[in-house]
Amino acid sequence: MTTTAPARSDSPTNLRHEEVSWRSAVCRVPSSHVAVDVTGATVRHEAAFSVRCLMLLDIRQRAEGLWVDFVGQAVDSLSVDGQPVPVAWDGARIDLPVLAPGEHTVEIAARGLYSNSGQGLHRFHDPVDGATYLYTHFEPSDARRAWPVMEQPDIKTRFSLEVTHPRGWTVMSNTRPQADASSRPAPTGTDSGCEVTSFAASAPLPSYLTALTAGPWHRVTGQWTSPSRPGLTIPLSWSCRASLAEHLDATELLDLTRAGLDLYDRAYDYGFPWDSYDSVLVPEYNLGAMENPGLRHLQRGPLPLPGAGHPLPEGRTRQHDPPRDVSHVVR
Repeated sequence: MTTTAPARSDSPTNLRHEEVSWRSAVCRVPSSHVAVDVTGATVRHEAAFSVRCLMLLDIRQRAEGLWVDFVGQAVDSLSVDGQPVPVAWDGARIDLPVLAPGEHTVEIAARGLYSNSGQGLHRFHDPVDGATYLYTHFEPSDARRAWPVMEQPDIKTRFSLEVTHPRGWTVMSNTRPQADASSRPAPTGTDSGCEVTSFAASAPLPSYLTALTAGPWHRVTGQWTSPSRPGLTIPLSWSCRASLAEHLDATELLDLTRAGLDLYDRAYDYGFPWDSYDSVLVPEYNLGAMENPGLRHLQRGPLPLPGAGHPLPEGRTRQHDPPRDVSHVVR
């Protein structure tokens, strides 16, 4: 027996409750691997980046009308179980063929668009030194602006990421870079000025909590060791763009982060659940902060940099934000 997707919303980029309920009932996504190439990000007139997504689907019932969400420049190819499938994409959804119960692989090659609105993959060219920075913001439903996903929070996947980027860039995601693949040279035949950084698969995450940050960040590292759980040590970092390096009070910010982790280590019955905790003060952020697992993006305003000419908002202290945000990541 075949189950069929409910009627679509009149808006091409919206999802109806009936649609997402149906999709999560018939489909799970045990894993999703994304390979993104941002080597052209430093070129201002380059509007797009290439991305390839390999998803493992677990279909519970023969399903007609399944789709993958993607909003970008183009979808170049689609294959299911290794076989090419004609691309049917309306600018928001990539249609999948009828799928029988069981596991299927779906591979999509596409081109995303850099953003300057804070949605999807945001690109910033620093007017001080010309450096280029990238970061994602996906809440509530903008992961589809960076790579193909099933964009609804009740479909969680083990997310892994591979980034081809200009040599010398610092790249961060929800997990640590893989020890044997961090910043390795790009494959033979590609631009020699590029590197590839790969990240281990995460614990199951909804698409809006996956994250990427890339650029020539000024980064200061440290670590936190649990006072009550032997063997639990987490690498920490604070980053800002290079032109603000002299203003980053990383020592204080790392100490405040450790204090927050100590507090919640005592308060919760389990240890910090992620394998790293990076904090990045990103430019042009359109909200206060986003506590992605393992990788927190913050607006520069709430944590002003000493000497940079940005006063604290009324009622706020530098001691307020790191412990508060740690609580979001721990939960």
